[in-house]
Amino acid sequence: MNCGTCGTALLTAQFYTGAHSVPPYLSRKRGKGAFEPERRSGVDCFVCPVCGKIEFYAQDAQNLLFQ
Repeated sequence: MNCGTCGTALLTAQFYTGAHSVPPYLSRKRGKGAFEPERRSGVDCFVCPVCGKIEFYAQDAQNLLFQ
């Protein structure tokens, strides 16, 4: 995968949330209530070693959809 800005090959990187042993994730709820169902997906992170652009991709974007 190449950088959309400069065309350099992107490197896989680890993105940390600051919480110990908690990987980053995307979360989506249908409503705003505390007991509304939540859909989640992990996150892959890539960084360009030349221009510094960072790209995040959902590991399972389909999982964020509600049926």
